Amino acid sequence: MKKRELSFLIELLTMAIVFIFVIMILSRIYAHSLSKAQEAGRLNDAVILASNAAEVFLASDDPEEIRDTLNEENNAVLNGNDVLSAYDEELKADPNGKMKVEIHSDPKDDFVYGTIRVYYEEELLYELQTGYLKKEARP
Repeated sequence: MKKRELSFLIELLTMAIVFIFVIMILSRIYAHSLSKAQEAGRLNDAVILASNAAEVFLASDDPEEIRDTLNEENNAVLNGNDVLSAYDEELKADPNGKMKVEIHSDPKDDFVYGTIRVYYEEELLYELQTGYLKKEARP
C-alpha cells in the first residue's frame, strides 16, 4: 500500500511542477503580447498624427500657418522651418504630452519638401516624407 501512495505523490508532484512551468511560460507570452499590443497602438497613433500633420502641411503656405493651425492649448511652437507640437496618449493637444510631432519644411526652387516625424517620448515611431508645388509654380 505504501508503494502506491509514494507513486501517487511522485506523480502528483511531477504534475504540479509541469503545471507551474506551463503557467510561467504562458504568463511570459501574455506579458510579451501585451507589450507588443501597446507598441502597435502607439504606432497606429503615430500614423494618425502624421497623416493629420501631412494634411495641414499640404494645406498651408508657410511654417507659421502650420503652427497656427495645429496650435491648441499652446501645444505647437515654431522653430525656424520646424513646427513642433505635442499630444497626450489620447491624441489630445497637450504641451507636456508624450507624443511629439515634428514638421520640417524645406523649400527648394518651386517645390516645398516636408518631413514629418512622430516621437513617443524620445523614440522615433514614424517618419513621413511629403511635398507640394508652390502656388506660383502651379499651371
